[in-house]
Amino acid sequence: MPVVRRKKKGLANKVLAFDLDGTILRKDNTLHPETEKMLMEAKRFGSTNVIATGRGLLKVIPLINNGVLKYIDYLVCSNGALIFDLEKNETTILGSIGMDAFEVMLEKAKKDELIFSVDTDAFNGTIIFSNDDNDLPSWLENETMDLSILNRFTEDQVRVALEEENASITQVAIRSPKNRAVENTKEMQKALGDKYQVVLTNSVYTDVNKKGISKFQGLLYLCQQLKLKIEDVIAFGDSGNDTEMLTKCGIGIAMGNGTKDAKEAADFVIGDHEDDAIGEAINYLIWNGVPVEVE
Repeated sequence: MPVVRRKKKGLANKVLAFDLDGTILRKDNTLHPETEKMLMEAKRFGSTNVIATGRGLLKVIPLINNGVLKYIDYLVCSNGALIFDLEKNETTILGSIGMDAFEVMLEKAKKDELIFSVDTDAFNGTIIFSNDDNDLPSWLENETMDLSILNRFTEDQVRVALEEENASITQVAIRSPKNRAVENTKEMQKALGDKYQVVLTNSVYTDVNKKGISKFQGLLYLCQQLKLKIEDVIAFGDSGNDTEMLTKCGIGIAMGNGTKDAKEAADFVIGDHEDDAIGEAINYLIWNGVPVEVE
């Protein structure tokens, strides 16, 4: 029977990779104070700290600028389609998608009164489709969503912005009611799955990226640039778009609030994203080393 033994202490040459929503971020878009403290300690003990998120770059940068995210070295955004080096202020695009995916997802959102978003390296836009007088679909009343963080545009404004920027689209997504998200994702997989990666994230988002793009592939590319091994990555996540990195990185750690598939993919399951579970996990890794299974 496998037993767990201690490996060397410290986090030198280790990469800590964190999903954002439902993982390192609390519901109010802040970090638990203990998590922030232990991110600082992890860097002091030699770690490279990475955010690996489905969010586009321009949905993450505000968290850096307003001080919510500190002690972070790299951003892996749009499910691995884009990497941003915070120190060098450099962007690397690993995969972009065509306007055909944009049109299919936009039409779906328009027909079913969903929330549509598109990301590039230089633009993020959200369109909320509704036939109601209050400008919001009725189903949104029963959902938890911070509308203040959205960059809302009209369809015409989004099209003009994409033409003016002539930018690479890294991701398109729709947000559905929880009771329709799985069905909508399956529909988009049928429509786009032969050409694009279509995944359900955080139980409500249908994300579309270039085929072969994932958070894991983004981390793999980053490790190659840093001359590190993917086995040196300790990944934290909670959702379907985290399962590959939870399975294939050195260690996968799922949140207690995570989806069933994320928990099954992980090596360890810790507490809820609202508490200090990540801080406790980092503290353990610093002082006890990385646990490994041996026969």
